[in-house]
Parts: sequence; structure tokens; C-alpha cells
Amino acid sequence: DLKACLDTLTEVNAYCDVVLSLNCSETRQCLATFGELYEGAVEDFEAARVAAAKLQRCMGIHMVQVHLKGSAAGATAKESVGVPGYYTASPVILTGGGDHFNSGFLSALLAGCSLA
Repeated sequence: DLKACLDTLTEVNAYCDVVLSLNCSETRQCLATFGELYEGAVEDFEAARVAAAKLQRCMGIHMVQVHLKGSAAGATAKESVGVPGYYTASPVILTGGGDHFNSGFLSALLAGCSLA
């Protein structure tokens, strides 16, 4: 059950900083478990920023990050940002795109970069 999984992440956050990284569809599903909506266009990074902030508040975890096809957004308790990124109209492969994004994003966080 999705809600039980999200609740577990909230519990784990008491012991370490939990960073939840989702695509747009996953973000919509998670928000729905809290009775919240993803408002705005699917690929709009401002809508993703608002959604990330909502989900971070609902869960009380360290950070929620939403990666879209051509942008990304994230939120902590102190800040929320949305930024345009690079878009490839005809990628060679689609499999693993989110995983590749996550590895770069988490590497930057561990190196001390800000959410922005």
C-alpha cells in the first residue's frame, strides 16, 4: 500500500534525511494518498515545485524532488525551487532516465550543492 510506504519514509526521516525523488505520475499518486492534487500542466516546473512543496509538507521528510522531461523541481521545509533543464526530443533510450537524473542530483547534494 502506497500510504504505508510513504508513512515508513516519514518514520525513517527521524534517523536520517530522506530524499524522495519522483516523476510526475508518481508525484500525482503520492499527493492523492494525502487528498491533495497536482495542479497544473504535466511538464510545468512551477506546478512541480508547488507539488513537491505540498508533498514535503504532508510527509514531513527532508526533501521531495520531482523530475520531469525537461525540468525539475524540489522542496525542503525551508525552500522550494523549479528549474528548466535539458530536453532531448528523440532520446536513444528512455529506460533509466530518472535513475540517471537521481544519481547526478544526489551526487550534487552530497557534494554540498544547494537545492537550487
